[in-house]
Amino acid sequence: MLGPKLARAADSGWFSYLTIFLLQLKIIWGVWRYKDLTWSDTSYYFLSAYDWYENSHVLITWSPLYTSFYGTLLHLSSDAYVVTILHRVLIVLALAMLVLALMRRVLPAGFAWVATAWWVVLPNDFDALYEIHLFALIPVVLSFLVILWKPGPWGRGMGVAILFASTFLVRNELMLATILLAVLSLGWELLCLRKGARRPFDLGRAYGLPLIAACLLILFYCSRSTDLRIIGPMLERKHTLNLCETFAFDYQQRHSDWQGSPWTECESLMTRVYGVPEPSMAEALKRNPSAMLGHFWSNIQLIPSGLQVLLFDSMSGVISPDYVSVKRSRRAVLYTYSLAICVVVIRGLYLLIRERDYWWKCWLRERIWAWTAMGCVACVAGVIMVTQRPRPSYLFAFGIALRAAILMCAWIASRQWSQIRHLAAALPVAIVALILCLPLHYTAVSANRPLRESYRRLAPFEDLVRRSNTGLVALDWADELCNYVGKSVGRAGDWALIMHQPQHCRPLPLTVLRQQVTRDMPFHSVLDKNRATLLFASDALFSDPEARRYLQDAKSHGWRTITMQHDSKYNWELLENVAVSPTTPGGVADTGDLDGAATPNKIGAPVRDP
Repeated sequence: MLGPKLARAADSGWFSYLTIFLLQLKIIWGVWRYKDLTWSDTSYYFLSAYDWYENSHVLITWSPLYTSFYGTLLHLSSDAYVVTILHRVLIVLALAMLVLALMRRVLPAGFAWVATAWWVVLPNDFDALYEIHLFALIPVVLSFLVILWKPGPWGRGMGVAILFASTFLVRNELMLATILLAVLSLGWELLCLRKGARRPFDLGRAYGLPLIAACLLILFYCSRSTDLRIIGPMLERKHTLNLCETFAFDYQQRHSDWQGSPWTECESLMTRVYGVPEPSMAEALKRNPSAMLGHFWSNIQLIPSGLQVLLFDSMSGVISPDYVSVKRSRRAVLYTYSLAICVVVIRGLYLLIRERDYWWKCWLRERIWAWTAMGCVACVAGVIMVTQRPRPSYLFAFGIALRAAILMCAWIASRQWSQIRHLAAALPVAIVALILCLPLHYTAVSANRPLRESYRRLAPFEDLVRRSNTGLVALDWADELCNYVGKSVGRAGDWALIMHQPQHCRPLPLTVLRQQVTRDMPFHSVLDKNRATLLFASDALFSDPEARRYLQDAKSHGWRTITMQHDSKYNWELLENVAVSPTTPGGVADTGDLDGAATPNKIGAPVRDP
């Protein structure tokens, strides 16, 4: 009969993996046509990725496993847009398969599919602001899977080793989860050893060999690292600058007495509050405990909104838990969803505790260490939510663990309903209907790709952008264009020391140069003062009357047009300063800071991540 066949299809692995793959592919279809080139953090990771592609070098302090993956794809195409979109698609599809594999090992097949679909369909997951946060989830899910795949000391040993390697090669905050899982695992092994259930030699192999393999992988990347000799100062700066930016962003959300940029001017606020421009967290707590505790309390108040965005891609609160605005929904709708989940979890936990002997023997005993590992990762999420902010991109692993726990409680609660068995036959039909009816996320209606368009226009002139000490003026995306087109960090400083390569492109945002214009210092003098050599006049610049006046001023003082396009579709020009050429002696000799111009943070935009 058809009913039993459909029920068997719902339980089969091939049907689940195929439909989840098709569902994810359907949702992201068109990403290569309508999504913009990723800005900010990813453009800085691209620098290290390109260094891997060109010289097999990495930065050990900046996710070398990710940047080597990103850079390896450059062998397929030298186009930054193609490679950036390709690596996002590969990460998203791989994660869909890995999440399903995890859910099928901790939940029955039908509930596992629902839990995975919950992950797959949310734009907050597949359309994350930066790809690094999605990539960082892959080794975490793999650690859960190997614990389930190989129950016992070997699985736990491999799980600890994967998290250990990920701590050094992907995300440093995984150290806490690694330590917690290692302590719990070794404590259990020692208890079994005392009971005679384990042999020391077997334990040594189960934990030692995976850790040796992890150490060898770390040593390989250390051998290719260009920042190994300054790893201590780099990690310290990474921490202090991250705290500076997160505190400034949160302070600006809560107060109106400081209106600087959290990313380029946070030091002024920290000096005012703590007396030093970039204190560590311990130093900040010592100097002004009330201010730092207020920061923690503000983050705690944002946790409900952060969890709503994590699970529903929307929030009912007013203040965004992210660094960007997030979608808001009616409180009644989100409260209904949240209340329904709470009821399911409470009911499931009640039945689990009441029938604990049954559930332990028939289901949980073989899977308890995977749940333990997920609990260790949840502890990391708790620390991040309080000390950084409950930004969903920082909580992806926690979100997967939450989905698994919620669906586990739903399964336990639904076992008392006899009707649930009849739904198994209808599930395949519902799945196919969902794949067919779910709309595409990326469409021409929502397409807006200004950075991609600017990159495409400048890419043919890469040789000009990469000349020694080029100063690129742009109204928007100056940093990103220097990174993606110039393929070299934009100012002399820490990145120059680390990358061991000459400086090529210095970003000169027009918004910053405007602030230097006075009656005695016209715009063309500001350009000369900052050694500007290229001016990219984008469509946005031509729509700004003041910016157009600056452009005319530049043209009347020695700037010549290299190329331009003025028609009904595009309106842009690329100009070169003949008088201040990067090939002149003065342009090559001086690679110091810009006079009065704001520059990127010393170690790039990725410092916004913990």
